[in-house]
Amino acid sequence: MTSFTHSSRLLSLFTALTLGLAVNIPVQVQAQSVGTKIPNQWEFSAPSGPTSNPLPENREGGGIRGDCIADNNPNTVPIALVPKSGVGTTIAQYPTIFWYMPKTRAWGVQVVVRDANNKEVYSIKYPFAKYSRTRINPENGRSITEGFVVGSPGIMSFTLPASSGLSGLETGEEYHWQLSLMCDEIDRSGDFYINGGFQRVEDTSGLASRVQQLPMEQQFAMYVDKRLWYEALGTLIEMRREKPNDRNLIEAWDKLLKSAALDNALGEPLFQEARSINNQ
Repeated sequence: MTSFTHSSRLLSLFTALTLGLAVNIPVQVQAQSVGTKIPNQWEFSAPSGPTSNPLPENREGGGIRGDCIADNNPNTVPIALVPKSGVGTTIAQYPTIFWYMPKTRAWGVQVVVRDANNKEVYSIKYPFAKYSRTRINPENGRSITEGFVVGSPGIMSFTLPASSGLSGLETGEEYHWQLSLMCDEIDRSGDFYINGGFQRVEDTSGLASRVQQLPMEQQFAMYVDKRLWYEALGTLIEMRREKPNDRNLIEAWDKLLKSAALDNALGEPLFQEARSINNQ
């Protein structure tokens, strides 16, 4: 197991999953609305067997909210963008996770990935880039300087890096990931955390090599058809980042979130600062 700690600055652009090359464009997909194939309920059948551990269904932040979350709404917390089961499928060896980050004063995040036996296979910490804001305390008239994460609130992402010594997800295996919002660099007792899961499925149809040259709308439809959550989500986020006011994409986004019981993320400003925390 290799653990890393890096200094990194937040990128202004979102880094999407690297996808494979494509042929054979279904004509029907071109004519359909982007959200046509999205199911009413995005389901996942967890594998059975002695090595399969239940995934904590903690998609929203767990821990002591305290002053770490700077939003005035007490119900605003980080949200893991995963289906209700907590697990999404992927064909990627090094997939990307996504979460909603509210306005925060956190020091950084830690990402930990464990296999189905709860063995840690990857761990990394990323400090956040910050900006300062000075305001006047109305109670005593004194100046207060506050530090906030650059660009929050908004979607953040992290792609498991191929260059880290991580061998990548194995086909047919389930993995759990946990993202901890580190509120204090020294005292970790006040961390906020969210959970999600991957199951890497075999690409029996050669989808990764068929989609690369397709328009993203068609890529998205094919990923949804195969119920590849992480690929579908990443593609739709990239489309919405490029066309934030496209009504068709807005409707598809709302439908995708509702299919995963993520209705509480519908009204959040997800696309103003969609970005990756990876060093690139």
